[in-house]
Amino acid sequence: MADESSGAATSAQVPPWLALARSDLKRSTSEVPGPGTSPFIAGLYRTLRLPVAEDSSNPWCAVYACATLVRSGLRPWRRLRAARGALDWGDEIPWSATLIRPGAIVVLDRVDPKHPTEKHGHVGFATHMADGRVWLVSGNSHNRVAASDYDPGRIIGVRWPKRSDYLVDVGAAP
Repeated sequence: MADESSGAATSAQVPPWLALARSDLKRSTSEVPGPGTSPFIAGLYRTLRLPVAEDSSNPWCAVYACATLVRSGLRPWRRLRAARGALDWGDEIPWSATLIRPGAIVVLDRVDPKHPTEKHGHVGFATHMADGRVWLVSGNSHNRVAASDYDPGRIIGVRWPKRSDYLVDVGAAP
């Protein structure tokens, strides 16, 4: 298994949302077992003006991704709690088994054993491809913000913000 930092883009190429996500790797982002929500996760919900989840067992990868986009000056997708909501956001961009754009918003297929017939997903920010795996920084990965590798066969969408997704005029968008 490759290290998350190998193959990563230089700081000049790192979009602000990926830089924020990487900085979150150094923070305490873990879920709180049982009832209650960690201050970090509660803050994500507040950033999006959503009611704070009663406990950390609710899937929160999309809330994390959307809040990180907002903190970076971007408009999030409409269905803030849905990983698959990103499939209707931004522009679809190309990727391959050996190359993915750092910071790309990657949507993965996910099967929920409790609801196997429903469509679920996981969403995160791409860092790179290594050893046939896609590396993402995402929320609710091992119950925290984490850099993890995934089978690229699970990818159902790779997105990049449109110019209209920026909440402030940034000139030439990265």
